[in-house]
Amino acid sequence: MKSLARLAGVAAVLASVLAQPALAQTGASGTISLDGYELVDLDEFDDVTPWLTWENGVGGAMQASAGAGIWGTADYAWDRARFHFILSPNTGVTFFANAHLATFGAGTRAAAELLVTVGSEAGRPDEAWVWEGDSAEARLASSAGSFGPGAMQGWVEIAASGNGVVSAVPEPATSVMLLGGAAVLMVAGRRRRY
Repeated sequence: MKSLARLAGVAAVLASVLAQPALAQTGASGTISLDGYELVDLDEFDDVTPWLTWENGVGGAMQASAGAGIWGTADYAWDRARFHFILSPNTGVTFFANAHLATFGAGTRAAAELLVTVGSEAGRPDEAWVWEGDSAEARLASSAGSFGPGAMQGWVEIAASGNGVVSAVPEPATSVMLLGGAAVLMVAGRRRRY
């Protein structure tokens, strides 16, 4: 009788130790890279050829990248890069960027955004999103302008984010261990009665 009670206790301990839930395999990633710009002369009669100069020695890859879930180290990841430039007077600028977005699993999303600001004028942000198992490549564009007699400072911002939900998924072994433990307790209870 005591050996059955011990066996039931061992089964209960094993069930609690072995029945740890697994983590669902989900993830999201986003990467956005600047891919050039286009200048437009807003005053053809001012005798100024449009120009743009990068500040702070910008060089190398101009990109932002984020990965979450199975493609990163956390449930949520975000990365932003901001690049400073000087724009000639009476000049419009449109920046272009390529975004690569991917998600895997339920409850996931990835996004990329591009925004240009010249002086105090922010252009309209352009963004791309994907959800739950989708992937996409998008070309983004954002514009702003320098209006007036002098050159103006500007910034181009790119951002990428990924949200990969990590949730507990019960393993099939959990149910088997619980049923096995219940069966052992039922057998022990029946023997005790008779």
